[in-house]
Amino acid sequence: METELTESGINNRLSHRSFLQHLSSGHGSTSRKVVRNVDKGNEGILSMLGIEDATAQSKISIHPEFVAYAFHLYGFSRKLFMHIVFNELNNDTCLFKMDTAMMQRFREFCALFGEEEESKTLILQAIRSLIRKNTMITLDEETYMLNPLIAGGANENKRRKLINHYGSLLCKKGLDTSTHFYPIYQLTP
Repeated sequence: METELTESGINNRLSHRSFLQHLSSGHGSTSRKVVRNVDKGNEGILSMLGIEDATAQSKISIHPEFVAYAFHLYGFSRKLFMHIVFNELNNDTCLFKMDTAMMQRFREFCALFGEEEESKTLILQAIRSLIRKNTMITLDEETYMLNPLIAGGANENKRRKLINHYGSLLCKKGLDTSTHFYPIYQLTP
């Protein structure tokens, strides 16, 4: 008995394939190697004999604060935040660039999920919102540092150094570490 895919099922499968193709083509921080062996036995039943799936590479260090913060983040800011952490962040330094090329990569990433292209203004508004929520700070016009409580640091020792450095940067900007260090959780949209 063969199962027919509905139109929405076909669209979902195509979206999934586009997303996986994007990740396996060197974008982002995942690796993917697909091995598919399909056997159509004597009775016409398809059975999957083997598959190797996508996994996040160890170069991404996320921490419990990441899960707590991402859980409470809503809307467009969440999409941008996830893109930054998984596709743009330098795990060793917690730095990322917010330039024209990065914005284009983000638009392409959103397009994989059927999202409309967002304007530069909306992307910059989302960045400002993430800054107000203590998730990152601006170092210069295009360079930002993600709060190392959320993600970053190849190991715990490097993470502690990044946390100290982040605190020092807050002080240099004249910001009080007791109010600007910990991410602000948004409990309602």
